[in-house]
Amino acid sequence: MKNLMTNNRVPPHCRPCMPVLPAPRAGTTLTEVLIALAIMAIGIVSVATMFPLSVIRAVQASQLTNATILRFNAEAMLDTDRKVIFDPNRNSNLKEHYNTFYVVDPVGYYTARADVNPNDDLSGSSAADLFGYDNNNAIRSFTKRYGGVALPLAKWDTDGSGKVTAREAIAAGNFLTTLPDTWILESEDFATTTAADLMSVTFGKADLTNIVDPGDPTKLRTDQLIRAHLFDNSGRQSQVRTLTGANKNTRTISWADALPGRLGTTVGQVKIEIQDRRFTWLLTVRRQPRGAANMDVVVFFNRTYLPKEEQIILNSDKLVFTQASDIATVQYPSNSPPWVAKGGWCFDPTNAHWYRIQNFSTVDNGGTTTATLRLSTRSSGNGRGVMFFRGVIDVYPIGTLNPS
Repeated sequence: MKNLMTNNRVPPHCRPCMPVLPAPRAGTTLTEVLIALAIMAIGIVSVATMFPLSVIRAVQASQLTNATILRFNAEAMLDTDRKVIFDPNRNSNLKEHYNTFYVVDPVGYYTARADVNPNDDLSGSSAADLFGYDNNNAIRSFTKRYGGVALPLAKWDTDGSGKVTAREAIAAGNFLTTLPDTWILESEDFATTTAADLMSVTFGKADLTNIVDPGDPTKLRTDQLIRAHLFDNSGRQSQVRTLTGANKNTRTISWADALPGRLGTTVGQVKIEIQDRRFTWLLTVRRQPRGAANMDVVVFFNRTYLPKEEQIILNSDKLVFTQASDIATVQYPSNSPPWVAKGGWCFDPTNAHWYRIQNFSTVDNGGTTTATLRLSTRSSGNGRGVMFFRGVIDVYPIGTLNPS
């Protein structure tokens, strides 16, 4: 008894109740994981959608930059050669175009003539004289078209025929209307033989198919500017020459100006390039009664030169453009729609004006579609037809120029 009282211990079941603390967790719940994944997914999707948009904006910025450069090139050319505007058919009759409107389209004009006859000497009239076709060439345009380019024989008669043909004039049009630094590498090889006069080389393996005339593999094609980068054997010096001849059978190319002696007596590597007409321009000209010209520079990206791309659409019972209205209405077969796009451009061939399409809507009337276009500006006059073009980057109004 004494021992029991001395120890005075309380049995465990008699001790007061103590609070039990929960054990610390070692992870997260499934709900927390799902919420975190949802937040992360929203962020990833938001960032991912920015990449395609940034690529599109970068492409648009590049196109607008190149188009603006080409616009300034066109203006500089007009400052040095006003006949492109005021005497576009180069017949020295400056007054015949007073109070008219027309298109100066060097590449399109000569391409259209060459499609009919590559050896056309550019004399007389042609279907190319009018800007626009329909699929059957039944509807004629209201707008005249000219090449506008001076064609000296010494520069553009590359085949020595004594005349500049339509195919040769295409190269002149490319030279005038494209960016001078856009070239495509066509072929490269090392020269096996260099002529003693340093005006031609022969290759061992180079394929010259794309730089020779399709009808005569012993002649250089004349519808494109083609140049060669010619390196010496060390690869440290080079010269650029515009080609004047090519022979696929012998794998030989030639040029007019001899290479300088510092390049040596033999040529090493040769790179052959064709001018790329990725960006091109044309002019729309509206002449006033006293001869002044109000103009636009229209810049294209990868323009195609096909009759169907110049299709004129006429309504059967109404005008397309109404003066002072920013609404245009066009009717066309539902199974053959033209290229109409929001932000694209359309051309009024009656008045030679371009309009950007801000928005449009269509209604199918059983085989015939009616498209209602909202234009960026009000129409300058009543218009009977409309043309839609792919690849128009921008239309630059450059004001009014006087003949002198």
